[in-house]
Amino acid sequence: MPRDTSIRKVLLIGSGPIVIGQAAEFDYSGTQACLALRDEGIEVVLLNNNPATLMTDPALSHRLYMEPLTPSVVEAILERERPDGILANLGGQVGLNLALALHKRGSLRRLGVRILGTDIEGIARGEDREAFRELMHAIGEPVPQSATVQSVAEGLAFAREVGFPLILRPAFTLGGEGSGIAHDERELEEKLETALTLSPIHQVLVEESIVGWKEIEFEGLRDITDEVLIVTAMENVDPMGIHTGDSIVVAPAFTVPPEDLARMAQAATRIYRAVGLIGGANIQFAYHPERREYRVIEINPRVSRSSALASKATGYPIAWATTKLALGYALRELPHPMLRGVSLADPPVLRGQVVLKVPRFAFDKFPDADRSLGTTMKATGEVLAIDESFEAALAKGVRSLEIGAFSLTNSRLHELTDAAIREELARPTDRRLFVLAEAIRRGMPVEELARLTAIDSLFLRAVERIVREEEAWSREGRARLTRENLARAKALGLSDAYLAKSVGMTEAELRRLREDWEILPDVRPLDTRPVRGGKTVGEIARPYFYFTYASFARELGIEVTRPPGAHPEADAESPPNPSLGRGEEPADPKHTSVRPPVGLVLGSGPIRIGQGIEFDYASVHALWGLKALGYAPVVVNNNPETVSTDASVVDRLYIAPLTVEDVWEVVRSERPEVILAQFGGQTSLNLALPLLREGAPVADVNLEVLTTTEGREEFYRFLDTLGIPHAEGRRVFRLDELEAAALELGFPLLVRPSFVIGGEAMRVLRNLQDVAAYVRDLRERGAEALLEATGEGLLLDRFLDGIEFEIDLVTDGWEVLIPGVFRHIEGSGIHSGDSHAFFPAPDLPEEVERKAREISLRIVRALGYRGAMNIQFIYDGHDVYVLEVNPRVSRTLPIAGKVRGTSYLKAAVHAIVRGALPEGEAAPSPVGFADEGPSLRTRDRVRGGSPDTSGHRKEDSPDPLARPVSLKVPVFSHRKIRGAFVHLGPEMTSTGEALVFGRTAYEALAKAYPIGKNLLKGGLFFELPHRGLETRPGNASGPYGLSSPLVSDVRRWREMYRELSEKGIPLWLFEAHDADSSSGSERGRPLAPAAEGFRHLSLETARELIRGEVAFLYAPWPDDAKLLPLHHELVRLATLYGVPVFLHPDLLYASLVAALNPAVDPDLVAPLEEYALGVRPDAGEPSEARKL
Repeated sequence: MPRDTSIRKVLLIGSGPIVIGQAAEFDYSGTQACLALRDEGIEVVLLNNNPATLMTDPALSHRLYMEPLTPSVVEAILERERPDGILANLGGQVGLNLALALHKRGSLRRLGVRILGTDIEGIARGEDREAFRELMHAIGEPVPQSATVQSVAEGLAFAREVGFPLILRPAFTLGGEGSGIAHDERELEEKLETALTLSPIHQVLVEESIVGWKEIEFEGLRDITDEVLIVTAMENVDPMGIHTGDSIVVAPAFTVPPEDLARMAQAATRIYRAVGLIGGANIQFAYHPERREYRVIEINPRVSRSSALASKATGYPIAWATTKLALGYALRELPHPMLRGVSLADPPVLRGQVVLKVPRFAFDKFPDADRSLGTTMKATGEVLAIDESFEAALAKGVRSLEIGAFSLTNSRLHELTDAAIREELARPTDRRLFVLAEAIRRGMPVEELARLTAIDSLFLRAVERIVREEEAWSREGRARLTRENLARAKALGLSDAYLAKSVGMTEAELRRLREDWEILPDVRPLDTRPVRGGKTVGEIARPYFYFTYASFARELGIEVTRPPGAHPEADAESPPNPSLGRGEEPADPKHTSVRPPVGLVLGSGPIRIGQGIEFDYASVHALWGLKALGYAPVVVNNNPETVSTDASVVDRLYIAPLTVEDVWEVVRSERPEVILAQFGGQTSLNLALPLLREGAPVADVNLEVLTTTEGREEFYRFLDTLGIPHAEGRRVFRLDELEAAALELGFPLLVRPSFVIGGEAMRVLRNLQDVAAYVRDLRERGAEALLEATGEGLLLDRFLDGIEFEIDLVTDGWEVLIPGVFRHIEGSGIHSGDSHAFFPAPDLPEEVERKAREISLRIVRALGYRGAMNIQFIYDGHDVYVLEVNPRVSRTLPIAGKVRGTSYLKAAVHAIVRGALPEGEAAPSPVGFADEGPSLRTRDRVRGGSPDTSGHRKEDSPDPLARPVSLKVPVFSHRKIRGAFVHLGPEMTSTGEALVFGRTAYEALAKAYPIGKNLLKGGLFFELPHRGLETRPGNASGPYGLSSPLVSDVRRWREMYRELSEKGIPLWLFEAHDADSSSGSERGRPLAPAAEGFRHLSLETARELIRGEVAFLYAPWPDDAKLLPLHHELVRLATLYGVPVFLHPDLLYASLVAALNPAVDPDLVAPLEEYALGVRPDAGEPSEARKL
């Protein structure tokens, strides 16, 4: 059917900030949707407030709203834009829930706007647990015995009928949030109350436990003609009871008989039709292998995390297809964008490849968290591995995680008893794979492991083969080093790093020996061309590649776990002329005879805390920049959620671990002229030096710059030569030296290892007790030996009390582009990733900004550095100090580009490759400072406006906060992980961020934290916010010499208490000590006289206030460890009930000032360009968007 031509303008709803359960996969799907709509000439209106995403790039939509994702905001956009339809099924659970909320409010009917794709009734049939259960009964599909409940009493009644354990599944939640397993009535009461609270419709499905069954997923699509396509089936290696996002997942399915897979595929087809799906969806089945029975678990009537994985595993663009189907197309009408001569109605076929997903966790950031895995997702990201055996793919997946694991050996598990090993196998944690390997080493039989874990013995035997090979090398060492044994080890996936360590060689020495012995991997394209009439059809237009040693497994007759249908004596089928090959020209005559030079971008790997989607955004812009300069852009990455692993973005894509061994194979294959390493975060930066030592053409990193900026002593000597102020500091190389060094420097101190991102293992030490606790923590992490082995040691700095701000810049080594200054609300000692930050800085004195810009220029010229750089500063009211210099793209540079409406990242590529900042049409604009002077570059020509559009001169208004501004808001995922608590400090713990805009800084704050709407219900304080501010430096103008309300002190807080009391706003103070948690009757008792206007309250009253939606909770980390359980309970409860939690006194003070400002409109909704913070390019489609 032809597309619906009445659809000319579409509102696309994004998924918002990255949280556990909702990560980069929705940027990938959203980007695909934007491009599919633009491909049809449809005007794209986009709502998404995640500044790190590619979909919010100005190139991809015609009008962008970076506003909170709430029903009232969507309604305001509909009123203003009057789109013909809404695409809600590509924005995760957020999109679906917003669509349903608009339907319930009557907004869709009133404004004449329809939901495109799966309609409201279809969404409800899929998301409403009761409706879906009834639908399954109606079409004869088996589901677990269950009941839909809306109260704890109903859940208890069902439990008495069927017994325990029970599974809880809230309706309309994401990532299994609120789900769980209840083993008794106490657990059921506790978990069911949480689940009911988290469900937007207060509905929970309580079902019989099928924990231990296999979990099988199907990805498919249905079109308007009722045709259904099953894209692929994927098998969870872990059984039911572990969220699929936390499970290892493999395609194709290995252990289910073909006829049973066919039955489930037929069931999925019936379900798609019964739900009324239009577009892509994911269905999960439980499968009992002995009884050969299945149960339908749930459907996600939208594009999901699994959709992104299935797309990358098969090359089938599910999100693109979903968008096109929503416009009225049929599958058969749509050509496959990745394959020539094939339509989207043709199902992809894997040919002998194993595609594996391995989850990445962040428990290193939460040492006290509950690491057990269950039905609520806890992984922050995932990696993709492709090979031709399960063993080799699994080994690749492990080293792709970037957790320091180059094998399945985890020495810290050696200390566990056999009983502890068995217990952890039965109640799995994030390290279950390494525990399995340890159990195998100890001789536990596979049959016992299968019984304890419910993992199929086929997968366990694959793990056993890897472990036995590792053991042989560890035991025999150099004596095992023969060509045949080395080839065998590589065929089973063992890494060069592990093998080199086993035989006492360096990794480079082993690699050279391997090359001398001609033990080299083959490079192959992932071939998923469909089959018609028994013949493979189509031609790969956009290939992506993997490396494999499978030919050695066949040559040596090594037993490995191949996918169903693969022939052990044959190579995986490769298509003709795949446009690759060790620097050779393709044979396809349609290609040009002269191959352009290759530019290789090193990707950023899995999403984790400290390194998120912003580095994938940077990588894609680097690829675009290389393309614009005439290079063939090539990328190596392994994150299936991201845009950079979409083969349509690049000329060639390699799915591989980001290790020296694997990246070197890409270098050998492609022979790049240029390698870019500063766009993929610390991951790519860490690869730069080893690659340089091997002679690779890394263009944007050099040893001198890295040594100067990362080595603290060298960095301070460098700053001293330039006369730039910095904190006093020193390095210690042994943990037992830390106490003496701390006493010598004096407290407070900031301590951290070198070469880290996200502030990993950074702490503020205020006394000797903190020193002892830090040493104990590092020893428990096993870091002591690592520190001594690497020789890097620990960096110890005097802690500077002041305002922290940072500058991103782009430079060619002489001239500098500075988009502006990010001004943190939280003071020094809080990681920049966890800080709220205004951009441009609204209240820093002009002379402070000017001095920081001058310092930046001196640093750049002294280093001779080219590319993007981030410099962090402290202003203490007297002087400007440099904290650190990061010689790479930062997490804030993409935000600066969004706010200013330009790509500084492409300018960085130009500076690196051409040695000069771009001129003319290629020059970014505006830069944000109209009066930078001769030392800093300015732009006279600005597309669509004048340089002053973004300058916001400080003399324009007497109030520095009364000008347009953006506010970066960190977003945390602590409620997903029991025992993971929000603690602001130098180590980053936020998973994502939102961007908020306001005509004034007050308005931006009020939109980020709309506490003014609820302020009459009062505020709950865990302690008085002025405490600890007595020593804050300042003068008559205010703390740090600033009159701005973005900083607070004792005087300002006492005035605030008084103003709130006079307005009748109740202030509740909860202070407790010696609480007896076992008695169930804890009461808050004052430790000091309350400030004027405060009322003391008991713990039970505090709970009631939070359930009654008090306006906010102020709960900084308590100094007294005995108060932590009470603190954690109140924060958890507030997060559960949606009560804003403030952790820092300055943020709360500024938010209260904003809430009390009568001129503030927290409901203002406007497109990005109307905030006048930069000049947005015209909406015409740029060349790089056309290349996607």
